[in-house]
Amino acid sequence: MKISAYRSIFHALPDQQLLVLSYVFAHCGVFFVLPAIYWDDWVLFGHAAGDILARFKMAGTPFGLYAQLHNYMQLLGPIGYKCATFLLYLGSAVAFYKILARQQWLTSESRFLIALLFAVLPFNFARIIGITLPYALSNFLFFLAWYWLLTHKVLAGGLFLFAFFTQSYLVFYLLPILELLRRELFLSGFSWRGDLPREALLWTLRNLPLVALPVVVFLIKTLYFPPTGFYAGYNEGFGLEKLWPTLKIVYSDFIGQDLSLPLLVIGLLLARALLSRVKGIFPDCSVLLAGLIAIALALFPYLILGLAPVFEEWPASRHQLLLPLGVACLTVGGVGYLGPALARHAIGLVLAISFAMNFNAYYVAYLDWRKQTAVLEFLRDSDFKQADVILLDDRTETRFRRTLGFYEWSGIVRLAYGDDRRFAMRIDEYPNYLGGRYDQYFLPMYNAGHHKRHDENAVRVLVIDYVKQIGAPPLMFGRQNYSIRLAPVESLRKDLCRVCS
Repeated sequence: MKISAYRSIFHALPDQQLLVLSYVFAHCGVFFVLPAIYWDDWVLFGHAAGDILARFKMAGTPFGLYAQLHNYMQLLGPIGYKCATFLLYLGSAVAFYKILARQQWLTSESRFLIALLFAVLPFNFARIIGITLPYALSNFLFFLAWYWLLTHKVLAGGLFLFAFFTQSYLVFYLLPILELLRRELFLSGFSWRGDLPREALLWTLRNLPLVALPVVVFLIKTLYFPPTGFYAGYNEGFGLEKLWPTLKIVYSDFIGQDLSLPLLVIGLLLARALLSRVKGIFPDCSVLLAGLIAIALALFPYLILGLAPVFEEWPASRHQLLLPLGVACLTVGGVGYLGPALARHAIGLVLAISFAMNFNAYYVAYLDWRKQTAVLEFLRDSDFKQADVILLDDRTETRFRRTLGFYEWSGIVRLAYGDDRRFAMRIDEYPNYLGGRYDQYFLPMYNAGHHKRHDENAVRVLVIDYVKQIGAPPLMFGRQNYSIRLAPVESLRKDLCRVCS
């Protein structure tokens, strides 16, 4: 079938169906990593319900609801987590499209493009990590509540209440409140001079439960559910002085992204087909302003905590959770100033980059899981079972865009040998281990419940590196084709001296 035929098919689809199809294109890579376990998932899967309850109680989760959610999801495993997350973010995109559909001040093309970008922008790749499922649930509940806010306020308030368990939505909540305020107050035709103070007060009193909801939730969370234990002080050290340094980190991360040319070409072809119905994009100061406000609200709760919403260490990309809405509006509202023709090409380029970055990220996650399973298989077939301490010299971290923590390595070792008497960590962490700084983590929830540190621990070192496959062509994903070499290092002293130096 010719490309023009595909374009005609896309052109004939209703906007909502095309939105769903675009989302599936952008995130279909998740189906290649369904059984994968990443990051804090290693302290969830295979652990007792009591350990999970204790962990989230320390984290300050109100009423243990997140812990109960994870305990039920254990029955479905990693595949269930990823499928649920995939559907929840898809539901959020559809709900947001319906919110946009009632904004008569937007053109039909602007509504479609904003929703399209919202669905495919390459933010929050941490969505593939099972422990972030509550973020996906909060996101869906938030946009569903926003959609129902104008017609079912009580129901919407209840959904917002649960969405606020992810506390960054306490700030982002200003967006639906602004829409409600605009519709019920500023479209009523009152006099700006004489009636505004009185009408604003009356509107606030009529909607007091909704207006006060985030303040009440914040106070209850702070007073009655503070983080304790390992999480004492978590997300509590906020300050305006952290804004600028954290913004500089975000900027450096953004300009440091690389793109695969072949993937970009694929993205451009998809974007061209998706934009076949778009005839012209024109300047819209209102959309541009809405985007700036939304980006500010999305970044503020993270920046004041010094949490940088970056791409590079992809578990940290969870701090990008709220960015798609604002960036989508900013892009659509801003490119119109380039002129109708250039604006369409600019939107196409943004879409192409988004598809390329998503494809590449899922491929990197696939390689990451292959690395972990390769280590697992190696351990099962090796004599490392006799070791008490296993040190990992992982030389692949920069290519996989993340560093595995000790509880991840210990989880892999625990899965390989069926017990938690060993402690695994990166080789550069060994001096801290010898100094006793990890003794507090010799617990079942960190996959080392029966480990003891003493001078007679048997220590082994494992190197993880790339070996280029002879004759293999360059990968279309922007990385050379490598297999992972696993080899024990006989000379422990040599490697430790290299690390300590």
